[in-house]
Amino acid sequence: MRRLSLFVALLTIAVAPAAEDEAAKAALKELEGSYLVTGFATVSEATPEADLAALEAKLRTLVVRGDRVTFPEYFGVEGKEGTLRVDPSKKPARLEVDMKAVEGKMLTVKGIYKRDGDVLTVCLGGAKPDEPPTEVQGGQGNPSADLQEAAGQEMRTRL
Repeated sequence: MRRLSLFVALLTIAVAPAAEDEAAKAALKELEGSYLVTGFATVSEATPEADLAALEAKLRTLVVRGDRVTFPEYFGVEGKEGTLRVDPSKKPARLEVDMKAVEGKMLTVKGIYKRDGDVLTVCLGGAKPDEPPTEVQGGQGNPSADLQEAAGQEMRTRL
């Protein structure tokens, strides 16, 4: 009986991380696509929607493919690409992005996200980049972006 209990305990320990990995892979697959930035707020101010709408689509398009994210030129991120990790088991769902900072050093930014239909809202730790925010909303020292999934395959294949 002891051996059976020990086996079940070990199996539970071994299977739990695998299930979390599968959930993360499924969440990354669900996030794949091209998104237009429709709302953006820095730590201190929001960008007017009219200013964003006036930009060419390629300047405000974020692309997620697998665990890779390509940032729009509008974000001013050096290298414009990063590695994305998600944890959908947390509430709100968490994300981490490894990217090159302006100084050329690698930086990990932690945040949270929410998907509502074809709108993805992301809020990053601004005041404390190593801690994710607790709510999916901008302001309060946290940059945020509203991203509208681009319609159709045509947009995805052009990027």
